[in-house]
Amino acid sequence: MQLFDSGLNYGKTIYQGPPSQKSNDAWTALFIHGLTRISAAEAAPMHNKTLPIPDDPENYITSLANAIRMSLWNASLMRGDEDETSMRHLDHCVDMIRQAIMCHSDISPFVWARDPRDGKAKGISSVTHTCRDFDAIQQWAADRPFKTGFNTSKVITGDPLGWADYHVVLDYGEVTDWGKQEPDYKAWAAGKKKEMLESGQILYEDDDL
Repeated sequence: MQLFDSGLNYGKTIYQGPPSQKSNDAWTALFIHGLTRISAAEAAPMHNKTLPIPDDPENYITSLANAIRMSLWNASLMRGDEDETSMRHLDHCVDMIRQAIMCHSDISPFVWARDPRDGKAKGISSVTHTCRDFDAIQQWAADRPFKTGFNTSKVITGDPLGWADYHVVLDYGEVTDWGKQEPDYKAWAAGKKKEMLESGQILYEDDDL
């Protein structure tokens, strides 16, 4: 069980506020183990496949995600990138958070109490929740350090699970024969763009997705 900080007034945490050396260090410590390597035995039961590491082909790549805070404070992590690219990445990260919140829906109810300072009923956000053990998650990642770089262009063969030839087009799905599936993909992409234009998700037909 974990008692939440309110994130307001005296309940603000080190993770809040404009980026500073102290808050940056605190956030970095949370996600210091971004890329991790797992064995074939650990990867095999996963519902989602992943790729073997080119220079460490007995092991597979996974990652723990972190982004957006500095962008919200107008100190983008995407230094050097164009603003549009940064905003697309930020938009992606925000929606990943939205999906994660919905996936792990926390049913711990927020309660109300009367504040004796003004006699008004107010919502109380510093309530107890049942949480996953984040320290254990960090330790799991620390125990599986990434020992090589990750060459995204290098293809290997003969990995233990036979996943080296795993191909996916984001949102469209797994590709087993691109020559045969490309026409279907193009038709699917055209249909999706039409839907997004009609719903206002994109404004122009030539917008780059």
